[in-house]
Amino acid sequence: AIFAKSPDGKIVSWNKGAVATYGYSAAEIMGRPVTALAPEGRKHEIPELITRVLRGENVQHFETVWVRKDGRPIHVSLAMSPVRGADGSIVGVSTIARDVTERKRVEAALSESESRFRQIAESSPQLVFTCQPDGPCDYLNRRWIEFTGVPQSQQLGFGWLEQLHPDDRGPAAAAWNAAMASGGDFRMEFRIRRHDGEYLWFDTQAVRLRDAEGRTVKWYGSNNDVTERKRAEEEIRSLNAD
Repeated sequence: AIFAKSPDGKIVSWNKGAVATYGYSAAEIMGRPVTALAPEGRKHEIPELITRVLRGENVQHFETVWVRKDGRPIHVSLAMSPVRGADGSIVGVSTIARDVTERKRVEAALSESESRFRQIAESSPQLVFTCQPDGPCDYLNRRWIEFTGVPQSQQLGFGWLEQLHPDDRGPAAAAWNAAMASGGDFRMEFRIRRHDGEYLWFDTQAVRLRDAEGRTVKWYGSNNDVTERKRAEEEIRSLNAD
């Protein structure tokens, strides 16, 4: 939506995008104060923004809630800039408004989902982690921190690799990078150092969370202790060798 306002805040131009976004025709809205688009609790924002622009300032990405003609609130991102006359003086304010309601809804849903995940992860007996789409770790659950005895701040990013057995760090990093490049999920067995210095074996899996276009937006992973199984396998190998 693109529209312009006079210095006193009255709407003086109104494009088709504004008609589609707010539901008012140009005939209905022209000459009315732009505060007509804001709910009661947010009407004060518009004069404040106009004042900033009349001082010559450009306002970028100001997010707020306005109201359509049918009464439905919508989230909008506003960009405002001064309109100058032939002599260079400011004669109005130009506004570009983007409807970001759907983005806000998705962000709220993701936030709620993330909150539920954290609640489950914090109560899990497994070592649980999440990573950003390009690989750096951004969360480790309480069980992981208690197991390693190392603060989370030291393990985020790729600091968790330091908790792996020296013989496993290189192969684990290579496998993780390969998963990033392949588009597949990650699975590998490696040893993680416990807080007392002993290394235990874990079967580690990480799966991608994808958006509607198939792009990776998050990695969710867990580590399952398989130390007893590995010890039993080693004992069998030893017995076979004997």
